Amino acid sequence: MLKIAVIGPESTGKSTLCQQLGAHFNAKIVSEYSREYLAGLHRPYDIHDVVAIAQGQQRHIESFEASQPEMLISDTEGIVNKVWCEYVFHTIPKEINNIVNSQHFDLYLLCDTDLEWAFDPMRENPDLNERKAIFALYLKALDELDANYRIISGTGQARTNKAIEAIKEMSEKQRHIVFLARWYPHKYDPMFGLFVQRHAEAAALYNNVSVVYVHADASAKDTFDIERSMERGVDTIRIYYKKANKLLSVWRFFKACQKGLQLAGKADLIHVHVLTRMGLIALREKRKNGTPYLITEHWSRYLPGNAYSGWLRKKLTRTVVREAAMVTTVNANLSQAMKSHGLENEHWALLQNVVDSNLFKPQPHQNAIPKIVHVSCFEDKSKNITGLLQALYKLKAKGIAYQAVLIGDGIDYERMRKKAGELHLNDIVRFTGVLEGQDLVNELATGDFFVLSSNYETASIVIIEALMCGVPVVSTHVGCAPEVINASNGILVPTQNVEALTEAMGKMCERYIQYPSDLLRKAVVDQYGYEKIGQLLTRWYQDIISPR
Repeated sequence: MLKIAVIGPESTGKSTLCQQLGAHFNAKIVSEYSREYLAGLHRPYDIHDVVAIAQGQQRHIESFEASQPEMLISDTEGIVNKVWCEYVFHTIPKEINNIVNSQHFDLYLLCDTDLEWAFDPMRENPDLNERKAIFALYLKALDELDANYRIISGTGQARTNKAIEAIKEMSEKQRHIVFLARWYPHKYDPMFGLFVQRHAEAAALYNNVSVVYVHADASAKDTFDIERSMERGVDTIRIYYKKANKLLSVWRFFKACQKGLQLAGKADLIHVHVLTRMGLIALREKRKNGTPYLITEHWSRYLPGNAYSGWLRKKLTRTVVREAAMVTTVNANLSQAMKSHGLENEHWALLQNVVDSNLFKPQPHQNAIPKIVHVSCFEDKSKNITGLLQALYKLKAKGIAYQAVLIGDGIDYERMRKKAGELHLNDIVRFTGVLEGQDLVNELATGDFFVLSSNYETASIVIIEALMCGVPVVSTHVGCAPEVINASNGILVPTQNVEALTEAMGKMCERYIQYPSDLLRKAVVDQYGYEKIGQLLTRWYQDIISPR
């Protein structure tokens, strides 16, 4: 998505220019909120009103962003309100500074003061010298941000053409990032690699992003079935190759990836998600075409007790990791585990997973007895659902009243349902199967606390989703839990310890009301949102593509 802001002093043609650009580029236009606000005020405005206008404009921008248009043009934004306050009130509220510093636009179009003044009852500065002084404040604010901007001057069509050319130039310069994803949602499993899809969507807020995903399919009609679609601003290429014997299937896998890269077009950078095969393809592109790549690893195979073996696999993985421009993981534990296997790179970093803060929100609720929620893929070896059911059985035996909702599906789903029956838990434990979107949130956000019982995890993003919903957490010491969970938002317990898990859940049944949902949400909402992760990725991409 390309984001454009049109700003400038009064009577410089901002709204007219927005409409012209919207028509030319078929772009979404965020209208000027200040006019709507002031029209209903019926009294002189003060600095608090300007803060409210800035916040309202930002809400409108975020609302339009949620639909992921290819281009978004905003008629004013935070800098307009900053300059307004600085000129009229000689101070800048912290709320407005926060908006200015957190927002991101690919291009600012600063409208010059060379148009004749046009009377409007809401305008205050007919004097040209005043408008020039205000224009100077805009220049200062943009330079302080190190923002990418163009001054739009001239009259009539020449003025519009200048803005059109600036946007075209920006569009052509936008980085093309190709995700090579070993895991990604597909037609047989819409949840597989969902966290990778969210990374792609976050990156697409500020970059031109294509995703290449290939999948073995015994029912494929042709050797290669190609599906391509634009999904939330991401050019998504899925190639299903006809499954065959092992050797032929491997050949078809790499051939499908090659086809995907050809369809995606020339990349400025390749972002590999999950090693090792995709890393080999990226390494080939680096050596053949000079295309840099970075790696984000999600796989828990490097952790103790998991299968990371084979001398050839290890040798190839070491080479792929060594030659990457950067390696990121979703928690520090995973990066340390990779290093323990001799995987070396000069640049390691943490990349948090993305949580949709517009979807995962608190919901008012009042349960008659505590509601415990668990969400997982029902693979018992890693998720330890057997241990959770045993703890729930012990909790019931202690006479503690509760209801439990277990959400998800997977290879051990039916076995876990049977296990719950054997433990006589069917009256208080409910299995929902897979829930997505609002259906998932409706169950999670009406829980009194969330439980993660895993033996090992890489990201455990569902912990963040629970906290975003204002729900405290009981978690084993896995994934991001040690970095996130503390006395203010939950309880940590050792892995593979049913007694400790039972005790923690018993405590939480008594204490969950002590955790304010707004504070739980506030602590994570900025760190894991699309904007935050998208900006972080964009800084990394820029540093790799054009090192300073």
